[in-house]
Amino acid sequence: MALDESYGDRQSFFDQEALYDGQSILGNFSNETREAPFGAVGVVGRGPSFLCEASDVDPDPAGHTLVFDDTTYTVIRGEPDGTGMTRLILEAV
Repeated sequence: MALDESYGDRQSFFDQEALYDGQSILGNFSNETREAPFGAVGVVGRGPSFLCEASDVDPDPAGHTLVFDDTTYTVIRGEPDGTGMTRLILEAV
C-alpha cells in the first residue's frame, strides 16, 4: 500500500532550515552516534547529518556544501531511504 502524504505533511515534519549550495531547504539536523566500516571491524563515531527531501538535493550530493546554524559542512555522501528522503552525511569544514 502506498503512503499517502502531502507536501504539507512533509513540511510539518522538517522544522529546521539549512542552505544547500546557497539554496534554502528544510530538514532535520542530527549529530548522532553512527558506525563506520574500518577493515574487518566497525568504528563507532559521532557525526553530523541532515535528513531532507531527496528532491531538494542532487542525486549524488557528495562534495556539496550545507550551512546549518552558522556552521559550514561538506556533504560526504547521501543516503536515500527509498521513500523520497535522503540523509546527508556531513563533515564540518
